[in-house]
Amino acid sequence: MSDWERQHRQAQRYKEAYPPGTRIMLLSMNDPHHPVESGTRGTVEYVDDVGTLHMKWDNGQGLGLVPDEDKFAEKQTKSANYLRIVSMLRHLLSNGKITEKEYCRAKKYYKQLTGADIVIAD
Repeated sequence: MSDWERQHRQAQRYKEAYPPGTRIMLLSMNDPHHPVESGTRGTVEYVDDVGTLHMKWDNGQGLGLVPDEDKFAEKQTKSANYLRIVSMLRHLLSNGKITEKEYCRAKKYYKQLTGADIVIAD
């Protein structure tokens, strides 16, 4: 496997693990020039193709996180949990592991179970 393939697969895993809306608390950042202060909380906006988590920090900064270099903890929210589940359901659907009917039924069930207050347009 080439370095590009390895990095692409890792970025895909990060995209599944940290969907938009996931809340993060920074423990430490490996950036000597413009670090975000430890303990700062933020929201994942998106994960790019090299695996950087692009953040909107609660203090207004927008510096991205590099999962292999920076230390952080995920703060679970109802909506983030639901988005993670839906992401996994979409993966199962696209791989033919579940049917469209099963996908819709599971999505409805998990929205109720998690108490998420968001609507996902498919």
